[in-house]
Amino acid sequence: MGKKAAINRYGVQVGNIFTQDYTTEDHTAYIFYQVIALRGETQVAVRKILKSRVAFDGCHEQVIPIPDAWASDEILIRKVFSGTEGISRAKINIEKGWLHGSASLYHSDREMCLEWSNGHCMPNWLREHNPEIAEQLHLEEGSGVYVADRSQIGMKDGCLVVIRYPDGREEEVILNELLHRETIRRIWGT
Repeated sequence: MGKKAAINRYGVQVGNIFTQDYTTEDHTAYIFYQVIALRGETQVAVRKILKSRVAFDGCHEQVIPIPDAWASDEILIRKVFSGTEGISRAKINIEKGWLHGSASLYHSDREMCLEWSNGHCMPNWLREHNPEIAEQLHLEEGSGVYVADRSQIGMKDGCLVVIRYPDGREEEVILNELLHRETIRRIWGT
């Protein structure tokens, strides 16, 4: 007789992603964990995965998880439980080093992960070098600067981006030119 396949009581499956947000006085960020195995009906094995910026406005950067792009070799075994956020949502506790709290099952079709930082980041550079554009854009309302080709995850130097304005107009530009990256490189020596 073969071994019975594990089925999670909360509907979690191998490949699902959990997301945890954390906030300090300087920034808000997200950490993503991908389920690599089910352990009985109530536990999962997860690994931390990388994330990518796919959009920004004058305040926030939108990040998404990159499935199967491991950020760590460490495997965490966590018990799944039901959240209380209006609708029942599977969660796991993450208690690792300074990071405490829960991570919720990620729903890519309806969840927008917006990070912000007081440090050196794309929203700050946009506000500094193109304030007239930055003040118009709001990711939560559908306008912003978006990577043009989602198959090229991440916004790297030379990347083609699309500015989507609130009135529906779109403009393609090179990321370096929009953010005046040459000026930033001279200032920061990068």
